Amino acid sequence: MGMVTINLLTDSRVLLNFKTVWTRLTTRRAEAPTQWQKNITMMSNQLVRPASSSIEAINTYLNVIRSKGANEADIHERNVFFSRLNIHLDALPKSNRAFREALRIVLDASNRNEWTFYLTISREYLPFWINDIKNIAALTKDHVFNLNISRCVAQLIDIDRLRDQVLSTNFSLVEKWALNNYAESLRQDFETKESTAVKLTMAKMIIFEIRSLELPQIIAYKMAVDLLIPSFESSKARNLFVDVSNKFLSFYDGRPQD
Repeated sequence: MGMVTINLLTDSRVLLNFKTVWTRLTTRRAEAPTQWQKNITMMSNQLVRPASSSIEAINTYLNVIRSKGANEADIHERNVFFSRLNIHLDALPKSNRAFREALRIVLDASNRNEWTFYLTISREYLPFWINDIKNIAALTKDHVFNLNISRCVAQLIDIDRLRDQVLSTNFSLVEKWALNNYAESLRQDFETKESTAVKLTMAKMIIFEIRSLELPQIIAYKMAVDLLIPSFESSKARNLFVDVSNKFLSFYDGRPQD
């Protein structure tokens, strides 16, 4: 079978179903916390202060970014946020899943306009918290810390407007290579045409946002993702977008160079 086209919405039935699926996905609804989140909250409420290992992780991270040129105001803001986050983290095993769930609890209690800052610095802090020496060394060597970035985004991205923009955007051959290969992987996973259309639209949003960022390729990719996550109002849409962004990265990063 031939490779799946990224223009699935030329079929009127698929287009109608896509719009229905998209509206249901992105409409915000009241959502109960998961049992995992309840357990984190219960355990963190029993803690009085962060454990010494977490304090050490924070201090190590802050010392590294200070050596990279972070100003004192930026260091203070990060210290305050990580101290809040560690109240939840200290009751948990040091795993990526635990970190994501604790971060979600803190974000849910925060202004969504500040999420991009928190997501960006949390990605940098994660290897320090789990004591991943190899990743810490790579981060330090490659200078991938985002220093002196704004704590608050003035305006979140209008997701429905962006959706309409990307559906009418012409993508380059290089961009299409990544999108077409991602679409083919979805076909091999037996995704429906409507589900594939939704996921491809999210992938196109990432590419569209990358175009406006004057950053190295992978750093721009992560920043685009961090800008888009808070712009989805429903947690279901955010969770799907995070999954799409994680899987699409390998296709985007492996694309032929311009």
